Amino acid sequence: MPSISASILQSINRDCDRPLNILCINHKEAYQNMLSRTGHNFYFMYHPKLSPWNAAIRPIPNNCHLLTGDKQAANLRYDVDFDLIVCQDKDTQYPILLQVAKQLCCPMLNLEYSLTDPNANPYYVENLMYQNYNLTVFSSEFVSNSWGADIEDEDVKIIPHGIDTDFFTGWTGGDGKILTIVNNYQQRNNTMGFDLFTQIAKCFTMNPLGHTQGVSRATKNVDELLSAYQKADVYINTSTWHACPMTLLEAMSVGCPVVTTGSAMLTEIVEDGVNGFIADDIDTMKTKIQNILDDPDMTKEMGQKARQTIIDGFGSGQFIKNWQEVLLNVIDQPSCVLTS
Repeated sequence: MPSISASILQSINRDCDRPLNILCINHKEAYQNMLSRTGHNFYFMYHPKLSPWNAAIRPIPNNCHLLTGDKQAANLRYDVDFDLIVCQDKDTQYPILLQVAKQLCCPMLNLEYSLTDPNANPYYVENLMYQNYNLTVFSSEFVSNSWGADIEDEDVKIIPHGIDTDFFTGWTGGDGKILTIVNNYQQRNNTMGFDLFTQIAKCFTMNPLGHTQGVSRATKNVDELLSAYQKADVYINTSTWHACPMTLLEAMSVGCPVVTTGSAMLTEIVEDGVNGFIADDIDTMKTKIQNILDDPDMTKEMGQKARQTIIDGFGSGQFIKNWQEVLLNVIDQPSCVLTS
């Protein structure tokens, strides 16, 4: 039976000079790719009901290892001393990883970059929030507030998204199209604003990307994604309840002019008329898009300011530094499942 003493001994006997061994289940490839830049080893469990890493979204880094096997126990590496478990989905991943944490006597960290479902039962949300974790990392205060977390709690940390600004750069525009990127757009209308997109599509030539049957296809690889950002005349985001779409940040990093709704925390990132435009209805969005198309000088300056916003607030260097501090702090804690 796992014990607190076993967890403590595991921490004491750890070789401090080696990278950490971190166990996960795949969730967001773009985020995981950035997280791998901490230099630690990440092992991704396979589960038949959950999607494996899609290399078309991001290539699999050398320090990320995909574990395979038909049974949960079969795809664990027993020749690896796991230091930490990272859960990225309270609903689907937690029940699986809780059992693994008990088995391995590992601390468990919760990574939360999504807002609560606007239609969710508040008691259900509260129950999810009080699951056993050693520490929870939120991508913003807005996200933590949506979950009812106390940012003054020592077990709550805020780490903004990290964007590879060296890769996501080089906007030229000129394709004559309005770019937007959303997976399952129609099914996520209540949070991603598919209805607004369909109205815009009646007025402009669109280039919708993302896996949405009958509407758009996913990019084949990250290079095709970059090319789409670079060539787009405008990038639009129509989300109505989304913390911070990574695609919006990537477009801004490239220097592409953006028009976005002001939902959730987006007005904290985009200042209307400075580094992008804010528009919450079809008429305003049409006007802002046309303003960009009609004024190349303003567009270029706006794109440069958008890029600087991402460099200053979402650069990969600060992202990696913040994560290193959190990871090295949490691994010395006894497993939450043994102390609860």
